[in-house]
This record gives sequence, C-alpha cells and structure tokens, in this order.
Amino acid sequence: MANKLTIAERVQIVKWSYAGHSQREVVEIFGQHFPVRPQPTQSFISKLLARFETTGSVCEKKHTGRRKSATAAANTDALCAAVEVNPKLSIRSIAMDSGISKTSIQRVLKREHYHPYKLQCHQKLNEDDPDRRSQYCEWAMEKCNREEDFLQRVCFSDEATFYLNGEVNRHNCRYWSKENPHWMEEGHAQELQKVNVWAGIFGDNIIGPFFWKGTSTVTSTCICC
Repeated sequence: MANKLTIAERVQIVKWSYAGHSQREVVEIFGQHFPVRPQPTQSFISKLLARFETTGSVCEKKHTGRRKSATAAANTDALCAAVEVNPKLSIRSIAMDSGISKTSIQRVLKREHYHPYKLQCHQKLNEDDPDRRSQYCEWAMEKCNREEDFLQRVCFSDEATFYLNGEVNRHNCRYWSKENPHWMEEGHAQELQKVNVWAGIFGDNIIGPFFWKGTSTVTSTCICC
C-alpha cells in the first residue's frame, strides 16, 4: 500500500529522514500525522531515500516500451519457433541469441509442455536381427518348458567395448519436444583405441571379467586362452 502515497507525503518522509529521524521513527511519525493513510514500511522508506539521492526525485520510475504481457507473448512465440526449427538447441545458446535469461526460457518451455529428452545410444541392428531374436526366444521358451533346469546349464555372456575418446556425453545432449522423439544415435565404426571386456554367468557363478587391449572382437579363441 506504500506505493499509493502522494508526492507530498513522500516529500514529508524525506524531510523527516533528513531531520535525523530513523526509519522506524519516521513510520511512527507518519502514522501520527496521517492516521487514515496507507502506512509506509521501513523498506519502502529506504528505497525512497535511495531513489531521491540518486535521481533527486521521489516519483516512481515510469516503465517504457511494450507491456509485459505483450513482451512475454512475443518471447513465447519466438522460443517455441526456435526449438521447432532446431530442437537440439541448448538453453545457453538460445539465451545468447535471444537475450532472454535462461530462467525465463526454462519457464516458457515448461509452460508450453516442452521436455528435454536425452540422447539414447543403442547397438546397430542388421536387417535380419529382429527375426533371429524372435526365433531364439521361441527356442529358449520351448527348452525351458521341457527342461526345468535348462537355464542353470546355460552360460550367459556378453562383451563390451570401452573407447578411450569418450564418444558421447549424453548429459550435454537434449532434444526439446512436446512428445518423445526417441532420439537415438549409432556409434561410429572407426577403429579407435579401445579395451574389450568379457564376462559370463553360469548358474550362480560369475566368470571373469576378462580384458583385452586392441582386440577387434572377442572370439572363442580369446576365451579359451
């Protein structure tokens, strides 16, 4: 309510302050002189004195330019258009190009139901891989139905390759969209410095892990050795 004070009341507050009264005393004096008027707070008095010492005026600074609602609507349209054209833009790059703060950009995208989906890395599949996987599943289910301990006599193994160049940092990759685009990227097949790791599970036992440096693939010969 203190922002509804008249110019004369604000001038009087400045006079009492420069007469040596503290902000608390000015609040009390104002209440005695203007008992039916909105009472200023100590915070308001502090800002009023700072404005008077800086500008020589007790008036509020007039806002110029377009209304906030119009500016916000324009920003929303521009941000939505930017991520629709290039959904891989980061908030940092949008902020640098538009001059809008990162906090405002996050608020707009969240309000418009955009979500930053992470990049998913997956193994490249050949054309016949889906059929082969289905056939294996059907065979394994049939074996389990015939032999209850079948899985206990199977060695489940896998290998992984760790590249020394740190291929993809998914933490820094985002795809802004209102629906999940299932963004994926295949790993490149160039020969790089790498370490292959193999491990297996046989019943309740873990086999390995075993490590090979510079090996292109892990073969049965490598395991036997």
